[in-house]
Amino acid sequence: MSRARFQVFTVDRTEVGWRCVASNNRAFARSPELYVDEDAARAAVGALLQAGPVLALSVVLDTQGRWRWLAEHQGEVLAVSSRWYYRRVEPGTATAQFRPAAGAATVVDQVARFTAAGPDHPLLRTRRAGSGLVPPTRRPLAERRGPPRRMSSRATGGGSHVTT
Repeated sequence: MSRARFQVFTVDRTEVGWRCVASNNRAFARSPELYVDEDAARAAVGALLQAGPVLALSVVLDTQGRWRWLAEHQGEVLAVSSRWYYRRVEPGTATAQFRPAAGAATVVDQVARFTAAGPDHPLLRTRRAGSGLVPPTRRPLAERRGPPRRMSSRATGGGSHVTT
């Protein structure tokens, strides 16, 4: 059985960060900032692992009504959730899973290399080291989902419904 792992990554060979990936290959935690090089990112993972048992896990709300969890040690944010949540209970559940998963995670030696799809790429939603957290830009709902679609009556069990 595979387990969680810490992975250092670069985006376009300029932005360096780390993420913690679960056994199903989904990221559940990431660095709170981007670093100048891979060694600095690895050092940040080391600091997180060393502080693991005494990390203060908290849930915060952003100005757009989304929730995120933070892992802090002595006032410094060492890890953040890899996604935003829209219900208050979800990040609380995620924090309960973070500590044991991160404690048992391995650190991958190989650096993952990604190419950014744009400035709002999920891996680039954090500013450079020392500048704090930046929430991702939200696009209007219609732009994200496109126009409403009609589903066939067979798919909906009779009648027609408009979905968004």
